[in-house]
This record gives sequence, C-alpha cells and structure tokens, in this order.
Amino acid sequence: MPQLLILVILAAIIYYFVKGRRGKPKLLDANRPRQGPTPSPSTPESHQRGDAFEDFVQHYIFRLDFDLVYRTPTYAQTQQRYDENALKPDFKFRCRSRGKQFWVEAKFRENLMNGKVEWCRWDQLQRYRQEHRHALVFVAIGLGGRPSRPERLFVVPLDALQYTGVYPSILAPYEVKANRAISSKTLWYLERK
Repeated sequence: MPQLLILVILAAIIYYFVKGRRGKPKLLDANRPRQGPTPSPSTPESHQRGDAFEDFVQHYIFRLDFDLVYRTPTYAQTQQRYDENALKPDFKFRCRSRGKQFWVEAKFRENLMNGKVEWCRWDQLQRYRQEHRHALVFVAIGLGGRPSRPERLFVVPLDALQYTGVYPSILAPYEVKANRAISSKTLWYLERK
C-alpha cells in the first residue's frame, strides 16, 4: 500500500511539471527569442557567450526596421559539418525603408584589455573588409554586463575600426542605448559619422 501511494505522488509531481499548474501544457514566453538547441557541453564557453550576444543583437537591437536576410551557422552547427559561411559576418539585414542590405558582426567583451576593446583578430578584420567591398559592414560591440544584456552597446561602421583593438574614446560616438532597438534613422546616422 505505501508503494502505491508513493507511485501516485510521484506521478502527480511529474504531471505537474510536464503539464503545468492548471493542466495546460507549459508554453514558452512569446516575448523571449527562440534559443535553438541547447549548446552541448563540448561548446566552449566563449562560443556560448557569443551565441547569446548574437541572439540579443538579432532579436532586440535589429528587430524594428530590418529584415533578417542571413545568419551564420553556430559553433555547434559547424562542428557537425564545417560551413565556409561561418567566416562571414554574423548577420545580413535589409533595411525596410531603403531596401539596402548590410552586414553586422556581433562581438561581446566583458571588459577592456590594456585599456582597449580587443574586438577581433587580424585575419577576421581582413575578412570583414573583403565583405565590406560588396556591402556595408557594421560591428555591434557589447561591453560589460552579460551577453544577453550588455551594459554598453556600440554600433560602429567598419570604416571607423582600423585596428583589432580600439579605445573607448573611438567607440564613444557610436554608443547606442543597450536596452532599445535601433531605428533605421539612427543606423544611417551612425554610418555617416
């Protein structure tokens, strides 16, 4: 008899967690971006942070006036089969009002190194410059806080980034509010600076 009671209690607990309190299936929060597959334990932490910041950039910063044209594959996807597209900037967007397409590379850094934001390697900078010959490239740099909610955010045209490390004073004119989506008007203003 006690075993039957334990089984009934265990079944009730499982039912509660699977179905929710009112017997309805639990739903994901519609306001939260779809995160995709959970990163495997073998995904390096740096790539997990990068994926989280990319999700932030795609779903919160470039959500109003822009259509997503392309997103590069994640680290986990390229581990299954390498895709050369992983070498491109993270996103290609199209401005709805102008029809103009542009790339965005997303980089999150927790802090400065030697007073600079070390945002990429030299070979990456060269690849971004190659893409820049065909379409504009912006770099979204999150600094401090968490990848899903950085303290500071900069949206910088690639032309303004001559080196792999950049001082905050160079980034300052391109700072945007990290808690608000960027408008097309703001983006094109930043491009002209």
